[in-house]
Amino acid sequence: MADASPPRTIRLADAGQPLVLVGPPGRLQGQFQVLNGGDRKAVIRQPLVKGLSLASGTRRKRAAAPAADALPLRRIVVRAGQSRAVPLSLELPSTTPPCTYEAALDVDGDQRPVLLHVTEHVLDAQDFGVPQTRRRLFLMCSTDGPPAPPKEHTRSRRTVLDILAPTGTYKTRPLFDSGLAEPTIARARRAIEALGREVPFLIVYYSSDGAGGWQPLDRPIRTLTTLDRFGLVEWIAGEPRMRMLQVDELQRAMGFSDAWAIGGLRLTVGKQNSPEEMDDTLSVLRQVVPKLYQLRTVIRNS
Repeated sequence: MADASPPRTIRLADAGQPLVLVGPPGRLQGQFQVLNGGDRKAVIRQPLVKGLSLASGTRRKRAAAPAADALPLRRIVVRAGQSRAVPLSLELPSTTPPCTYEAALDVDGDQRPVLLHVTEHVLDAQDFGVPQTRRRLFLMCSTDGPPAPPKEHTRSRRTVLDILAPTGTYKTRPLFDSGLAEPTIARARRAIEALGREVPFLIVYYSSDGAGGWQPLDRPIRTLTTLDRFGLVEWIAGEPRMRMLQVDELQRAMGFSDAWAIGGLRLTVGKQNSPEEMDDTLSVLRQVVPKLYQLRTVIRNS
């Protein structure tokens, strides 16, 4: 007579409620809760996560869907009589269209329905060698079949330190006692309190900012806009001094090399500008446009 199978001690909490995973096709993420009803600890390993068979959930049509692979779990220990949240990542083919799919999660014979919300591909400029955090949605089309999303071009991200001109290149002003607005001073004080003295930083001029109105220099610059948003605070001879980032620095932050730096025009063109300012703008554009055509040729031939 065969030995009876040992009783199952690991069970899914809220087994009737769908587990929701969200993310791009390459990495949908969520978590599920498990209960250990036994009298000794239990270990969850990758073989316990199985049975992920997809069917399209859009409009409730049962249609063929891409295969899914659960990404490896680290060793999860659940103590006797306790519960624990277990992270789960799921990998779909990169060409999976954005949609909601249905699936099933099987953990040691206990099942739970799963909803997979596949999102569009969002790319960040900092992953492609640009020292700027700039997340954008890209729509990719091809006549040769579904296009694969581009791969990251860099593993080591460039930072604000890579775009700054040498100290002393541009004129600065004292941070304190020089007429700067009180909100600017408040941002600077928060940065100095967090970083300490003698550590340079950027003041960030966003109307709604959840990071205290400043950022350190050892990370990519935040998203650039058409307005002056970033002031550099440097410590010179023990004194904090400030200046706004300049054109060549902003160009480097956008991924342009020094060879493409042209002039030093800082102008928001509009009906408030004088004819002289418009003439200055046009004189710079006459230099910029030919180089843009050269850049287009380089890109086409690369």
